[in-house]
Amino acid sequence: MDRPALIAVDVDGTIAGTDHLISPRTREVLSRLYPAGIAGVVVTGRAEWVTRRIARSIGFRAPAISSNGAVISVPDGGEKLWVRHVDPDDAAHAVSVARAHGAEPSLWTTDAWYADQDGSSIDLLNVLLECPPQRRRLEEVIATEDVVKIMIGGSPELLDEIGPSLEASVPGMVRSMSAFYEAGPADITKREAMAFLLESLEIDPADAWGFGDSDIDTGWLSLLGRAVATSNAFPGVLDIADVVIGHHGDDAVADYLEAELFS
Repeated sequence: MDRPALIAVDVDGTIAGTDHLISPRTREVLSRLYPAGIAGVVVTGRAEWVTRRIARSIGFRAPAISSNGAVISVPDGGEKLWVRHVDPDDAAHAVSVARAHGAEPSLWTTDAWYADQDGSSIDLLNVLLECPPQRRRLEEVIATEDVVKIMIGGSPELLDEIGPSLEASVPGMVRSMSAFYEAGPADITKREAMAFLLESLEIDPADAWGFGDSDIDTGWLSLLGRAVATSNAFPGVLDIADVVIGHHGDDAVADYLEAELFS
């Protein structure tokens, strides 16, 4: 495979640096994909509105996968091709478990996010989602809104301690970053969304490359012809990777793509 038909990239821990921003160099290299005839796809846990903005900023035109597979939408115009919702009972249980452990739950819909307490993880989401939360009691949100993602935040030490309990008691709950656990709709992950998107675009998975770093990325990366992990990736991603590159804070994805495709 000399040149892929599609390149899919995770954001945090992959194309974004340690400041959670995408550097000018990485933006410039990614922006070369579309003119080169390669479809670029953002595959991220970030919210739909942020994901579309990121895709536009790096010149990607293919539909983007957001909220860890719960939403697929077109960067320009926002047409939603796929939306899957969290079961209200699962959301209520996750919020209850988080509160019991002193963690910080929040809930996302396709166009907003909600929190009813403060904390360091809520502050970080303010940055990642580029807007403050809507302040409503989460139990009320579950009763009135279609939730696409559950976030449970806290200090890394707290999440290390309560992680096994969260994973055992909340369906689909996985660690995504040092400060977060998260869950989406039952049986829907980035993998199912990627399979749907590849079929829609009529692209053979063998003709696609993927770049990721967290356990949430193992499923969809394993579908593709080349799975590339950053050196900071979780052990599960490193285990399934065909290629391991440098650290996400050092523009490793840009370096790799430039060497493989544009040198």
